[in-house]
Amino acid sequence: MNALSQQHSEDKTPTEIIYFERCFLLSLMPLFFILAHVYHSLFVAHTLDIPQGETELKIVCSFVMILGLMLWSILAISRKRARLARYILVIMFVFVARFAAGSVSIITTSFFGGAITFMFILQCIGLYFLFSNNGLRWCSRRLDSNQEDLI
Repeated sequence: MNALSQQHSEDKTPTEIIYFERCFLLSLMPLFFILAHVYHSLFVAHTLDIPQGETELKIVCSFVMILGLMLWSILAISRKRARLARYILVIMFVFVARFAAGSVSIITTSFFGGAITFMFILQCIGLYFLFSNNGLRWCSRRLDSNQEDLI
């Protein structure tokens, strides 16, 4: 009975990982509003300036791919303990931080700047929970010895 309860406690998701998942999923909410605004500006109002060599579809597809990759990484880390997803998420975080730092004029003057700042703060908190002791221990254990890293 003691071995069974010990195995059950090892399989239980730590609160740090639950908080990590919630923080990162909540941080993706502003991206949906920004995506809707970009879509409206590109296809409906035609008010967004497009950089040379870019198309509207390319901009929207890249935005959706980034959102999908972040969502996959969050769920793969919290549900499947995927190590590779943890590294991908950190790279995506650096990308978002670089984007936020590069758009200081947007951050200080618009609603979307506040949304990006909100997203950045929540992701910092989520990374804190991910790289806490229990978070690192969670990601270092495998669900099954035959399981692949990405699954």
